[in-house]
Amino acid sequence: VLLEDIQDPGNIGAILRVIAATGLRQVFLSPDCASVWSPKALRAGMGAQFSLMLYEEVDLLALAKRSDIPVLATTLSGQSQSLYTLDLTHPVLWTFGNEGQGVSQQLINLATTHVLIPQATNTVESLNVATAAAVCLYEQFRQTA
Repeated sequence: VLLEDIQDPGNIGAILRVIAATGLRQVFLSPDCASVWSPKALRAGMGAQFSLMLYEEVDLLALAKRSDIPVLATTLSGQSQSLYTLDLTHPVLWTFGNEGQGVSQQLINLATTHVLIPQATNTVESLNVATAAAVCLYEQFRQTA
C-alpha cells in the first residue's frame, strides 16, 4: 500500500489497522505523511504498526515507476472504474492520497487503473481516506478469501 501525504495521524493509524486486518504487510509512506509512530497514530493503529513492514520517507513516484505490480489509484477521474468491477484476486499496489487533495496527478498518471468507490448520492464529494482505504482493501480481501 502506498500512502501519499496523509496528514492526520489518526487516519494513518486507522489505515494501518485495516491493512493489518486484511492480511497485507508492506506500507510505503511519502515524506509528507504523518509519522506512524506518533502517539495518535499508535492509538488509532491499536498495535498494527508492530505487525507491518513500514517504510517511511519513500519516493512513491520512483517506487510506482519500477513496480511490476499493477498500481491502483483511488480518484474521481472520468477514467475511473468502479471498485466492484475490478478483479482484485492478484497482487496490486493500492495508492491512497492526502485528505484534501487526494492522490497526486503524478501518481494518478503512473497508475494502471483509476478506481472509484460508488456512492448512492452525489451530495457527498468523497470519503475520508481511512474509510476509502477500508472499503477498497476489504473488497480485495473479500475477493481473495
